[in-house]
Amino acid sequence: MIQNPGSKRLLILHAGSLSGAFSELNREFQRLYPAIEISDEPGGSASLVRDVIKGKTCSILASADYNLIVKMMLPDYADWCILFAANQMVLRYSNESPYAAQINDRNWPDILQKDEVFLWHPDADGDPGGYRALMVLQLAEKYFKVPGFYQKIMDSHSKILDRSHFQDSKSGYMFSYGIPPAGSGMKYILLPDEINLSNSRYKDYYAQAVVMISGVKDGESITLHGEPILFGVTIHRSSVNQALAVEWLHLLLSATGVTPLEKIGMKPLKPVVIGKSGKVPEKLQKYFKLIT
Repeated sequence: MIQNPGSKRLLILHAGSLSGAFSELNREFQRLYPAIEISDEPGGSASLVRDVIKGKTCSILASADYNLIVKMMLPDYADWCILFAANQMVLRYSNESPYAAQINDRNWPDILQKDEVFLWHPDADGDPGGYRALMVLQLAEKYFKVPGFYQKIMDSHSKILDRSHFQDSKSGYMFSYGIPPAGSGMKYILLPDEINLSNSRYKDYYAQAVVMISGVKDGESITLHGEPILFGVTIHRSSVNQALAVEWLHLLLSATGVTPLEKIGMKPLKPVVIGKSGKVPEKLQKYFKLIT
């Protein structure tokens, strides 16, 4: 623990899906460091990574897809990425969704193709939740053997989700992370392991799904293949208040971080580092094992 850190600001950029867990960890961190001001900004992970590369200030960057940090930031902008949580994709809906009383784990591909049904998803270019939804559709076409399923959904049933359409989306369907919390009013369908992007046993099968997103430079693109969902975090080279950032990550990776992650449906992992292990701050090194 830092002694007398003074009045400083910790700037955390993170995937929107981590908001609940990170809010709880922020409260605990401020209990330990009452003089610290925490600025917490959620967003689409791909957009956040691009913003940081282009100069946006932050102390900690946590992505819903560790690959965005690895492919876009290592080795030029960051030295390492720590994988700290896993998840799965589920199909969420509500009582307002068409055919809510009929849909089940066998007929949902048929339901999604009906004329009055819409599938909402974040913009794939800015948010892993968006491109993973497209990957699930691609894998579902293969798994359920429905030729043209992916293209039909994209052409006639796909709708981009943004802040102005959250209310509209409640009357549709959406692939999203994990089981909705109790009391949310949301229903869900569990997907087969072959398409839910959760099981390392199917990593080669997942890799059949392919989505391209924009890179950092104009005209640049990055090809992403389906793989098990793993969240990653880094302290990039230009991070502000790095000593405080290390203390916050220590909280996240410790036993204290387990419960907040589990509450939002995440599966905490024994942390794994990708990149230059020797560059990881000493206080954090006890938490991981090197895989590359």
